[in-house]
Amino acid sequence: MALFTINRYTGDKSAVEDNNLKRPSSELLKELQTKAKRKKWDKKKPNKDVEKLINNSTTDELQKQENTISEEENNNKNLDVKTVNDKVAIKHENLVEVSENDKTSCVQRALSTKSSNTDILNDDYNPIDHFKIAKAAGFTILGNDDNIAVHKVKRHLPDWLLHPYVVEDVSCDLSDESEPFKGIDEVLVKNLHKMGIKRFFPVQRCLIPAILRDTKFGVGISTFRPNDICVSAPTGSGKTIAFALPIVQSLFRRVVPQTRALIVLPTRELAAQIHEVFMSLCENTCLRCVILTGTKGSLAQEQSLLLNYGKTKTPSPADIVVATPGRLVDHLNSTEEFSLEHLRFLVVDEADRMMDQIKQEWLNLVETSVYKNRDKPGSFSLKNLSKRTIPLQKLLFSATLSADPEKLEKLNLFQPQLYTAVTKSLEANAENNDNSTGQTFVGKYTTPLGLKEYMIKCSAGDKPLIILHIVLPLKRVLCFAGTVETTRRLSVLLQMYAETSGDHKEFKCMEFSSNLPSARRSKILKDFKSGNINVLVCSDSMARGMDVKGVSHVILYDAPSLVKTYIHRIGRTARAGEAGTAYTLLKHEEVYHFKNMLKSARKSIERMKVQEKQLQKLAPVYEKVLPLVAEKLKSMKK
Repeated sequence: MALFTINRYTGDKSAVEDNNLKRPSSELLKELQTKAKRKKWDKKKPNKDVEKLINNSTTDELQKQENTISEEENNNKNLDVKTVNDKVAIKHENLVEVSENDKTSCVQRALSTKSSNTDILNDDYNPIDHFKIAKAAGFTILGNDDNIAVHKVKRHLPDWLLHPYVVEDVSCDLSDESEPFKGIDEVLVKNLHKMGIKRFFPVQRCLIPAILRDTKFGVGISTFRPNDICVSAPTGSGKTIAFALPIVQSLFRRVVPQTRALIVLPTRELAAQIHEVFMSLCENTCLRCVILTGTKGSLAQEQSLLLNYGKTKTPSPADIVVATPGRLVDHLNSTEEFSLEHLRFLVVDEADRMMDQIKQEWLNLVETSVYKNRDKPGSFSLKNLSKRTIPLQKLLFSATLSADPEKLEKLNLFQPQLYTAVTKSLEANAENNDNSTGQTFVGKYTTPLGLKEYMIKCSAGDKPLIILHIVLPLKRVLCFAGTVETTRRLSVLLQMYAETSGDHKEFKCMEFSSNLPSARRSKILKDFKSGNINVLVCSDSMARGMDVKGVSHVILYDAPSLVKTYIHRIGRTARAGEAGTAYTLLKHEEVYHFKNMLKSARKSIERMKVQEKQLQKLAPVYEKVLPLVAEKLKSMKK
C-alpha cells in the first residue's frame, strides 16, 4: 500500500478542529506550500547520499553511508531522524535486489530524481512529485504518464497463404505442346477454337487439371471433400477460362438437369461477360446456362428461364447460373422451386470485392439452401467419412486477393489451396521481404509483363490539356475518373473539343457510368468493343474484370486511394500477352502518397514530363470550348 500513500501536511492536532473552518483557504494553502518546500529542502541532502548508495553497492559501504547520514542528521534539529533512516533502509533493501545489469538504469533514475527535487523548490507544491523516489527505486507507478514503447502486433498468415502454388511466369507463353487440351472433350475443344483459344495460358495449365482431378469420378456423391481453391493472378491472365472450362467439362455428361454450378459476380456488366463465355463453351452440349442480374426482364421472366417448365410443366433447372448477389438473394427468397441442393461448384469472381458484400447475407442464404437436405461437412473422422454426400467446392478468383484472415474466415473455406502468378524477380523480392514475416503472400499485386506504367506530375488546371494531348491521336483508350460528375464533365469536354477543333472529326468519346441506364451502358460497351468509340471515360464500373480487346492505353485522371483500385484500373490494358500503357495524372500533393502506396505493393513507375509548348498549342481551342461545356452540362441536368 506504500505505492498509494501521499504525505500530506494536515496541521497541528490541537488546532485542526478549531481553525480548519475559520481560517481562509488561501492562508491554509500558503502554509501548506511553505512547509512542503521546507520539507523538500531538508530531504535534498539525503537524496545525494542515496545517489552515492546506488554507485556503491557493497554492504560495508552502505553501512558507512548510513552512519554518516545519521551523525549529520542528529545535528539538524529541524529534521525528523526517524523518517530519514526509514528512507535509507528502503533504499538499502531495494539496492540489494537490483542486479548488476540494472545498476545503470537505477543511477539514471536517481539522477533524474535529484534534478527534479531541486526544481520543485522554485515551483508550487505538486503531490505527484512524491512518487519520484519510488520510481528511482524501481517501483511501477500506477497512472504514470511516461511514454512506454509498445510492440506492434504483427499479423501472421496461415500456411496456405504463405506457401502457395506459384506460376513462375505470368507472361502468356503459349508454348507448343503435343496435346494442349489433354483431358478435354472434342466438342469443347472445337468450341475453344471458335473462341480463338489455341493454347492454354500458364494459369490455366495449372488450374484446369487441379479442378478436373477432383471430378474424375463425377460430380455426384463423394467420400472425400475436395480442397477449396483460391487464385490470385494478374488481370488478363485467363482466369475466366480457368474455371469455366473445367466446370463445363465436369457437367458435360450429366443425365438429370440440376443447378450444379453457381458463379457470383459484383457487377452486371461482368456477369454478362462471364455468361457469354459459358454460352460459347456450352454450344452443342445439353448444358444450359442462365444469367440473373435483372437486365433480361422481370423476376417472373427470369424464373421461367431458370426453371424452364416446358410442355410437361416439370421444372428443368439450369445447370449453370451466373448471378449478382442482390438478384441471387431475390430468387432464393422468392423462387420456391429454385434449389441449390445439388450444387457442386460455387465460384466467387472478384473475390476481394465480394468479401465486402458478404454483409448482404448472400453467402449464408446459399449455404442454407445447399445444406437444406444434405449433411453439413464436419471434422475429419471415421463417423463423417461414412456420410457420403455431394461436396461443395468453392473457387475464388481475383487479381488482388485479400490476405485478411477475418474476411477469408467468413467464406468458410475448407483446406484451401492458393495459386498465385508472379514474375521471377517479384517472387524473389517477396521471399526476401514480406513472405518471411508473414505479412502478405507472394503475388498479391501482380501486373502483366507487357504493361508500361508512367506517372505525370501536373496541376489541376493542366489535367484536361494533358488528357487532350494524349488521347486525340489514339483509337482505343479507357480513361478512369474519380467521380460520376467528373466522368460526365470530362467526356463532354473531350467530345466538344474534337468537334470544335475540326482536326478530329471522326473522334468519338462517350461516358460510361452509373448515371446511364443498363441498356444504354450495354450499347456503349458494344460500340467501344467494335471500335466505334475512341475514348471511353468511365468510373469504377469498368475497373473490374471487364475484358475489352485492343485497349492500347489506360489513363487515370484522378489518383486512386487504394493500391488494389490502381491494379484493377491499369489491368484493362496489356491483356492476354498484348502490350499496353498506363498513365496516372497526379497533383503535386498526391505524389508522396501515391509513391508510398506503390511501395507497399513493391512497385515503382517512371515519371513522364509533358512539355509546356505542347499544352500551349491546345489552350486557344480549350478556352473557347469551356463555356460551351458548361452550357451542355446544364442542359443535360434538365
